[in-house]
Amino acid sequence: RPWQRVPWCAGRAEGGPLREVGTHFLFGLQEIFGARCVRRVRATVTYPADRRLCESGAEGELELDGLVLALRVTTDGSATEESGGDDRDELRLD
Repeated sequence: RPWQRVPWCAGRAEGGPLREVGTHFLFGLQEIFGARCVRRVRATVTYPADRRLCESGAEGELELDGLVLALRVTTDGSATEESGGDDRDELRLD
């Protein structure tokens, strides 16, 4: 991936979509809904066989008061043809 061409960004300790993008997403939620807005978190994270590399996908839900946010991120090129088969970021409100 273009944004992971530097070694530190592709590594599990420093990079990956959850660490690089997920924290900004949570910060935005807290700015909009308040610091204690998230009531429950459920997530499944997928990692490649090489333990040095960052996650290749994550899927989960954040439950706020009366609102559920579903989030799916893939970085392994398995996204749908609509997205060109590259990365996928999806946010759904239920």
